[in-house]
Amino acid sequence: MICSSAAVIIALISASANSARADATRLDQLTGEWALVSTQDAKKTDRGHDDCRLSIQASGEITLRIGELTTNSGKIAARRVDETNQVDFHLKTGVVLGIFERRGDTLIICCDREVNGRPTTLHPQRTQWRETWRLVKPRPSSCVQP
Repeated sequence: MICSSAAVIIALISASANSARADATRLDQLTGEWALVSTQDAKKTDRGHDDCRLSIQASGEITLRIGELTTNSGKIAARRVDETNQVDFHLKTGVVLGIFERRGDTLIICCDREVNGRPTTLHPQRTQWRETWRLVKPRPSSCVQP
């Protein structure tokens, strides 16, 4: 009995470690500096602006800025559930739940406030909104290194 209990515990620990690695991989897909391309709700789409930035660190720390002004910050958690990439934003202004898809240098997130539940598609309905972000790549330096 002790051996079978130990085997179950080892299996649970292994599954938990695999899940943690998978979640870290999901977060790796989000890490970087992103510029807002557009926002969309159930009725209309608005163009974004290059000054609207989302910064996601490998630690899960996030910062939302317009130019030099920080408008919000917090932590992000990402995971895969069934066939869906889920993301949770724990911001100073509240919790936002979403799903996301990364397509090359484009990140698409459909989300809603926690009280309204998580969207199930990337097409916003009712109170949901969709954000499309472009990965900001560092500009090559004009300085020539010897």
